[in-house]
Amino acid sequence: MELEEYVDRYIEIIKTGVTRLYPECDLTSRRSLNLLHNEYLLAVQEYDCYVAKHKHKPDYHVLIEYFEEWRINRSELFQENERVISEQDFLEYYLNDVKSSRLLKASEYTEEDYRFILKRERYLASQMFKNNCPGIYGYQELNIRQSKKRQDYCLNVLKKRFEIDCADFYVGVCSSCLACLRIQENRLKETDTLFTRLIICLV
Repeated sequence: MELEEYVDRYIEIIKTGVTRLYPECDLTSRRSLNLLHNEYLLAVQEYDCYVAKHKHKPDYHVLIEYFEEWRINRSELFQENERVISEQDFLEYYLNDVKSSRLLKASEYTEEDYRFILKRERYLASQMFKNNCPGIYGYQELNIRQSKKRQDYCLNVLKKRFEIDCADFYVGVCSSCLACLRIQENRLKETDTLFTRLIICLV
């Protein structure tokens, strides 16, 4: 088997193995692509070492043996990579969903109110991300950065809460009421700032 065929077959077998072992793994993510690239480098190295040692090219049986070695020793690396995302990715995905929501479009808001709602949703989504990252050691499925299940769960929680707020909080709230909320929000921030300064002075 020639080098190119050997490596190509090896990578394809790995992709098939990952799909069967970890159906929710995103093979197009940056982490997956990096892992596959590393496997490519190892396959090239293994091929050359085999030829140097045995004085002939490896066949399909050798390829399968090397794949079994991957399955036993390195396949779990892909388990940790269902879909690795950053906080910014999570916020953008959620806010785009909010902006396209018919619930928000069905109501009439001033431009200022609309900005306030998006700002609040962004803050709540950010808190959700922070509270679920990095998760509990040994429980990767609870880590929002790398677990697609956790990402979907948190997004569903945010969407359900948003639907409730649209019915009970956002809809029918006039600009003056939202303005009051903004004033209260700013006062809370000012209080936090003063408290922080006081702590620094005491220290």
